[in-house]
Amino acid sequence: MENSTVSSTLKLEDIEALFKNKESFLDQEKITSLLYNKLITPSLVGADYDEIKELIKSGDTYKVVFSNLDGLLEYQKDIESAEGVILIVTFGKNGTLDQLENGICKKYFPNKKVISIAQISEDVPESNPKIDLLLVYKKR
Repeated sequence: MENSTVSSTLKLEDIEALFKNKESFLDQEKITSLLYNKLITPSLVGADYDEIKELIKSGDTYKVVFSNLDGLLEYQKDIESAEGVILIVTFGKNGTLDQLENGICKKYFPNKKVISIAQISEDVPESNPKIDLLLVYKKR
């Protein structure tokens, strides 16, 4: 995974446009605002807007999950049937790429296209990273 920078021309309207005509289980304004703010904030692992755009356009529906790491098991059925996921996670101050790739992506999302944004915060316990947003994309 490589940290990429987001173009300074990215606007909130660009993110909002991605969600038009998609079935939603949560307020789209909240999703777009969070995703936009995470994209423009420096991160341990950043995401490329074009990758996100491609994944969102590939699915017809999406489900939003706010959880801690242990709570992902509740959504295993949704994850298994997904085309791909967008994962925004916050680790404790000693979070690593290995924790993201091997501790989360390979364990919870094997064989899925995963786009990750990972940030570090002293407010998050080391033992239980916080899932800020998980968008699970499916075709109808």
